[in-house]
Amino acid sequence: MTIRGGHKMWLLLSVVIGMVESATVKVMMLHNSFQANAGWKEGFYDFFVPYVNIQGFTIAGGTEKHTLDVSLCEEDLSTADASTKVTACVNQAEAQGVDAIVVGTSSYNDDVKTAAEAYGIPNLHCSGGNPMSWTAATPHAFGLHLPFPWYSRGPIRQAALLELKTVVVIRNYDWGFPRISAVAAMEWSLESSMQIIGPTLAWCQRWANKTTTCGIQNGNCRCGTQSEFDNMGYKYNVADMPSFYEVSEALVVEPGFDTRGPGISPALVEFVEGIIQDVRSQGGDPDMVVNWLAAARSGLMAMMNQKFGYRMYFGGPNYPGTAWNGYETYWANGSVALGQDQALYNIGGGQWHHEMGFSDPIFGSSAQMKAVFIQQFGKNPGYDAAACMAAGISITFGLQKYGQALDGLTLAQRREEIRMSVGTLNDETLYGMIRFNRFNQNNGRMSVNWQILEDGDTRPVLPPEAAATPFRFPSPSWEARLGCPVGTYAGGTATLDVPTQCILCPEGRFRDSMSQGLNFSECQQCPEGVGTLPGVTGSTECSSCPAGRYQNGESDRGVCNQCPLGTARAGTSTGGCSLCDSETYADERGLDECKPCPARSSQSDVGQTFCLCDVGSYKDPEDATPIGTVQSCLACELILPGSTTLYPSSKYSHECVCPAGTFWHRTSATTNVAECKECGTGLNCKGGRVTSSGGRRLNATIPPHQPPLQSVGYSAGAQPYEGGDPAYIVECSSSVRCPGDLPLGECPGNNRGKGCLTCLPNNYDDGSTCLTCEGGTFTIWPLFVALIAAVVLVLVLYKFATKVDKPHRDSLMTVTIGAGLAIATVQTLSAFSKVEVQWVEPLKTLRGFLSFLTFDIGILRPGCWFGNVDPLQNYIGSLMMYPMGAGAVMLVFAIAKYVLKKEITLNQVINAQGLIVSAVFIALTFLAVKPFQCVGNPDGTSSLAAFRDVICWENADHFAMVGLSLLPFFGGVVTFMGLVIWAVIQYPMKVAKPGGVNFVKRWNFMFARFSPTAYYFAFVLNMRNLLIGLIPVLLVEFAELQFIFLTITVSVYTVLQARIWPWRTSMSNYMDSCLALFLITVIVVGSMLLDFDVQRGTVFIQIILMIGTVLAFIGLVFLFGMATYRAYRPSRTYGIFLSHHKLGAAVLSRWWKMMLSEHIKDKVFLDSDDVNKLDAIIDVTAWDSQNVVVLMTQETLKRMWCAAEIASAWAANTNIVLVSCDGNGFSDELIQSLPSLWTEEQQATLANAGVTMKMIVDSYEGLKVRTPIGLNRKGAKSDEHEHAVQLAVSQCKGLSKRMFGKMARSSSTPQAEDASSGMVMLGDLTTPESGSCCKVIQSMLQSKLQESVAVLDPEIEVSNLDALSEKYANAKVILVILTQGLLQDALFAGALATCPVEVRGNLVPIKADENFIYPDPVFWEKLAAGQIFSATQLATYNTDFEGVRAAYARLFNVLALKFTSHGSESIQSTEIQVMNGRLAPMLAADKIALKPAAPNKQASTLEAVAPASDKGKVIDVPPKEEILEEEI
Repeated sequence: MTIRGGHKMWLLLSVVIGMVESATVKVMMLHNSFQANAGWKEGFYDFFVPYVNIQGFTIAGGTEKHTLDVSLCEEDLSTADASTKVTACVNQAEAQGVDAIVVGTSSYNDDVKTAAEAYGIPNLHCSGGNPMSWTAATPHAFGLHLPFPWYSRGPIRQAALLELKTVVVIRNYDWGFPRISAVAAMEWSLESSMQIIGPTLAWCQRWANKTTTCGIQNGNCRCGTQSEFDNMGYKYNVADMPSFYEVSEALVVEPGFDTRGPGISPALVEFVEGIIQDVRSQGGDPDMVVNWLAAARSGLMAMMNQKFGYRMYFGGPNYPGTAWNGYETYWANGSVALGQDQALYNIGGGQWHHEMGFSDPIFGSSAQMKAVFIQQFGKNPGYDAAACMAAGISITFGLQKYGQALDGLTLAQRREEIRMSVGTLNDETLYGMIRFNRFNQNNGRMSVNWQILEDGDTRPVLPPEAAATPFRFPSPSWEARLGCPVGTYAGGTATLDVPTQCILCPEGRFRDSMSQGLNFSECQQCPEGVGTLPGVTGSTECSSCPAGRYQNGESDRGVCNQCPLGTARAGTSTGGCSLCDSETYADERGLDECKPCPARSSQSDVGQTFCLCDVGSYKDPEDATPIGTVQSCLACELILPGSTTLYPSSKYSHECVCPAGTFWHRTSATTNVAECKECGTGLNCKGGRVTSSGGRRLNATIPPHQPPLQSVGYSAGAQPYEGGDPAYIVECSSSVRCPGDLPLGECPGNNRGKGCLTCLPNNYDDGSTCLTCEGGTFTIWPLFVALIAAVVLVLVLYKFATKVDKPHRDSLMTVTIGAGLAIATVQTLSAFSKVEVQWVEPLKTLRGFLSFLTFDIGILRPGCWFGNVDPLQNYIGSLMMYPMGAGAVMLVFAIAKYVLKKEITLNQVINAQGLIVSAVFIALTFLAVKPFQCVGNPDGTSSLAAFRDVICWENADHFAMVGLSLLPFFGGVVTFMGLVIWAVIQYPMKVAKPGGVNFVKRWNFMFARFSPTAYYFAFVLNMRNLLIGLIPVLLVEFAELQFIFLTITVSVYTVLQARIWPWRTSMSNYMDSCLALFLITVIVVGSMLLDFDVQRGTVFIQIILMIGTVLAFIGLVFLFGMATYRAYRPSRTYGIFLSHHKLGAAVLSRWWKMMLSEHIKDKVFLDSDDVNKLDAIIDVTAWDSQNVVVLMTQETLKRMWCAAEIASAWAANTNIVLVSCDGNGFSDELIQSLPSLWTEEQQATLANAGVTMKMIVDSYEGLKVRTPIGLNRKGAKSDEHEHAVQLAVSQCKGLSKRMFGKMARSSSTPQAEDASSGMVMLGDLTTPESGSCCKVIQSMLQSKLQESVAVLDPEIEVSNLDALSEKYANAKVILVILTQGLLQDALFAGALATCPVEVRGNLVPIKADENFIYPDPVFWEKLAAGQIFSATQLATYNTDFEGVRAAYARLFNVLALKFTSHGSESIQSTEIQVMNGRLAPMLAADKIALKPAAPNKQASTLEAVAPASDKGKVIDVPPKEEILEEEI
């Protein structure tokens, strides 16, 4: 026998070791030399034995090294006397006293078992995969091979997991290995609930003669015998269940054909093709094929010929070893029939594979064994070689782990010890887990399955735990292997490197060439103009689209779709579907020509599917088209003259309604004939029908026609019957009093009567509407203000009159002149306000404010004092105001003279009275002629401009007013003007005579203001004032002339003043010039608002044209400005402007900005961040922000700048989103109180910024009806705030939203606070701003430190103090947010005192409120005395005063960090950076382990250090003896 050189080395080493230690285990290897290529001898005798003998092995934990003494009995067992040879070898083993036999053969194994059993020799077979050969009769025999029926079990289970449903099993009966394996495959298929496709009756009739067991049973074709299944222990009823397909290959293949060779049998190919046809006759190709043919390659060839469409293939070997199908297969002539591509992903099964990974007690692992084996033999070990290695391992490792020492034992005892040790094995080896069943066959693991991979190699894929590479699925179809035909493309699973199927080109795509086998390909999209019809797949070319269809390229994706609705395409067109022209439509798809619109209908747009009935017509009831019309429409004029439809495409006759500007009118209540009548002035006819109405109506099923409403500024009486004319139409004094769009006869609020001038009882008229008198302070303050103002005015007049001759007269004169000019200007504005013009803001508001200067007693609210005051009483009250004022001045002089005994002269009295008249001359003039200012009404009457419910020259009150007006006119106006004229005439004569000084002093009020040479200017000034007071009354019906004469009056006066420069001081002259220019500006502005009547004459037309020219110029400037603005400012800078009250929501707004930034990409304006824009904040809200989000806290709407932001945004139509914080919002009471919230100076500041009180009121009124987003700030709940932010973002417009976000926050439920976080935060969450502050710090710290911060709510945490203590103990940092009032909160005190003393060193205070006050000695005294908390309160939280004091003392023993809650983002970021420097090392430190408290220990001295931000403050800390050591 020849031994290779490598083996000599191993043998030499073994001999040397044997010389050192002679303890051996004698083993014989019985080897079948006929099967030498199987690797049994190579694996055990040549490789394992030398390797194990080098290192030796111990037995039963002993220290003595043992080796294997192996003898070899090698025979050719292919001869007839093979059984005798086997017996001889066993007898030889008995003679040699062998302890065990290792058997390397796959034949005559039963002979070995029987012979060895007679001697009780343990015999380990390197094969033995047939489970039928193992019985209890041979307990000394062990089989290393796993049961070969298991080979297909793994793949079939995998198929079931991949949801494959059907399987076909084919077997060769002639060879026991595939015959039994096929029976097992049936069991595994049923076990995996897979449907077995078996032979049909027709197949049996055609092919059963080529089988051994197939036949017809109970009318069905069945293969296999019941005993085959019974012997395997399978519960399978052959007669009733589908079976496998069978072939006896010896009856089919050509003579001399080697069924286990690499050749192809055409006869067997034809037989398998018959099986395929039979399978397809039952409904289609199976999901899985199990091919247990000996000549499996021939079966695979048949499947390729028939393109059998399985998704998983398992096949048996053609030759012993690993030569699985898929290696090149040849025809009889030597040409290649099948190659690697045809077997790709085919599955094989067996005992072991060299790439399986197991640990091993001898080699360390199967991979290490493989490496040593390759080094020695230059090839991978086969599974038979591995099985024989496993046999050696079973003996050596079995004895080592489970055996007993063999020394001193008899041979029989040694053999029994080996048998027991091997039988006890349950261990992992290079062969996998070895565990013998009750018949001593190895079943320690599942068999291995491998696949043929892309590189042509095989690697194990099943079971998953032993897989060297992922399982490939599905198997490529034969078309994909051979090349996909035209009209298809190669595709499949994206996870595989090769395509698995040929897929028909989808609609719109084509492929005109075959694909290369196992290479991905794709179909091309049809180019524009040609394509495929919808649903047509597998195209090899594209065709021209027929009429009514077209293919537009990318939009149609190669499909000739029907022309859409609204388009058409002629068959001769070379282009696409064309939109229907205007006046045509296409109501069907696929038209070749559009249809024209029918009569009285039109379609202005192109590409439409219908036409619309024109305005003034309605749809024919017989037209069934759901939208629009396709039939002629019917005219409205035929059923209601003058009527029309409100919109095109009207459907019903009752949609014929009176158009805007007309109303449904009948001449009497008894007629049904109606028409649409013009509205006329004073009425607002909206046309159409009402959506709901009460009362009677002519037709109960159709809503009534919309009756006319009152126009803005007019009051109209109710109709006497439906369709009748209003009872009256009068012009109102203001649009507020008569806001318009009210039903006839109704007034707003508490107003009633004609002109809406009468107030309900217990109400007063504020000049524009009636308000309730409820609330004493509300109704009485105007009287107090008036009385105080009167007293102040009287005293000022007295002082001036008595000091006029004193030193520093020029300075006093400048003040006096300035005051007089201001009062005159204000009265002039008041007079202008009487001109019948629709004034705009701010003149509109100023008009009402100046009404008191015309002696309007309404400001005193007489209705609350005397009940309802009629117009006559009101006028009498106004007349009494001047006499009362003059009398008050006289009373002051009388008191000064007769009570205070001061010297009072007549000149002083005259000057005081003269100053009064001069100051109020314009108002006095207007009051005197007020009864003559009558304004025409639309119904032909005229009303007093001041009292629109008084009809001029018809009402008794009017006649009484005219009579009363004579007294002030002649007794006041005429007399004073006459006095001025007389004094001016007398002045030059009097001053030239003795006593002239007394004349000048007497009339000092008249002349002292002017330079001596311009004394006559007193007449010019008073004449101007007289004309200003008279013109609005004299020309009341001619507003155009009013403006002309007012302009002339003021302009002439201005020219004279500039030319004469009359005032005594230069400052006064400049002041007068400026005020005059202001008045001219007001006149020009007023003229722009004039309602001009062209028919009044050429002069008026020319004036209007001049004004129009000015307007055109201003319009051009405005348009140019807008164009320039849009060119340079195409978009707004900010997406959202956060409007908030600084004290009430500064921190909340910061939190909101942070949350908003997570949802949107746009910039968010926050005043604390954008300080450079605070001076233009109104412009930012109006023009530079797309949305304004108002955080309405308690004071937000009451703050002037918040109101300005809201009003400017409202006026600019900027989208406003309201957020009601804790229920705060708009209310009627708030809106009514707006004028009293801010001082005149503040209102003037707002006016200078372009925001008027009316703008604020209008915005509040408009926003009041909106439903705000509710936000409960208590507890600073993140989910509630996040929900509110999401709602706010959804209501905003024009925002760029982020796609991912905290999708989690987007879209999901907020996460709970992490109670085991490394940082916890304790603060006041009950107070809204403090809670928001905690959340802001939490968010910024988490972002900076990348560490979660759990916010603890004291109100919640104190309910479970043990859990709170645990949270403290788990935290490395305990942040305490110091805000105002925190230390006085019992909940906080209880929560802080719960902190274990061992971790109080982790306390880090953060001062986040400038109002927070550190504890001083008084605080500690109060704390100890129970004046801050009661003992009962603290007992609730398991603490007392001492516990709170100790916790507070430890808290303030640390430098406090600072956080400026109201600061800018940059400031806060800097402060967070500072915090990072303090907190990061603490987070990196280890946690402090808790230990029991030691109350008797004294503490070290604690030094209280004030926070850096509060340097210099003294904190009185309790004495050191009162603090426990654990608190340090």
